[in-house]
Amino acid sequence: MKDAIPTKTPGTWGTEVPQGTGAVGWPKFLALVRSLGLDRDFLIERESGHDRAGDIVNARILVEKALAR
Repeated sequence: MKDAIPTKTPGTWGTEVPQGTGAVGWPKFLALVRSLGLDRDFLIERESGHDRAGDIVNARILVEKALAR
């Protein structure tokens, strides 16, 4: 799982950001996963930033809270 801000220049990459702060609609996505009863593993990926480990921990908390509702 990754989050990003889309690029404004076609053909170039967007900007990776901590999960929950970019353009991905995580609450809706995770609500759909939960509503379908899907039992899946998620891989949280963070390739940039100053506190990657902290960003991953925060992403896990976001996912756990969304799936617990």
